[in-house]
Formats: sequence, C-alpha cells, structure tokens
Amino acid sequence: MNFGMQPRSMNNSLQEQLLNIITTGSSVDITSVLGDGEAYNFATQIKSFLERKGYKVNGVNQAVYSKPVIGQSIDAPKDGDNTFKLIIGNNQQI
Repeated sequence: MNFGMQPRSMNNSLQEQLLNIITTGSSVDITSVLGDGEAYNFATQIKSFLERKGYKVNGVNQAVYSKPVIGQSIDAPKDGDNTFKLIIGNNQQI
C-alpha cells in the first residue's frame, strides 16, 4: 500500500504539454524549492527531457520563496527575452 502523496514523474501527457507550451528554440530556466528533494528530482526529470528535445536548459536551480510554492508553474518569456521560467514547488494538495 502507498500512503500519502506519491512522487511526481514525467509522463506522456506532461511531455506533450511542455512541447506545446515551450516554443522551439527557446531557453528554459528551471528552479525548484530549496530543500525539497521530491521537487528537485521532478525538476531534474523535466530538465533531462527538455535537453533531449534540444532545448537549452539552465538549472536545476534552487530558491527560497516568501510564500509556499505548490505544484508547478511556467511563465512565458517577457520583454523580448526568449527564456521560459519553470518553477517546481512542493507536491501537496491545498
């Protein structure tokens, strides 16, 4: 039996979503919550996938946030930049 949240992992659905969202030729900055091994491992899986697909990936960086970061988010490039920002937070239900 498995109790509690299970670690996240790359699957076909997530792979398709990332490829649909992140423009070909773009760079990706990946950051996970500092001290959260599950988030870091998941971010590392995403990094490996994106690198295999030919994206330039910076990270996996780790950061401390002033508010809890739950789940994952992606921000599109801004101000002429060509870099998507992917943040991997805690794996919890709110």
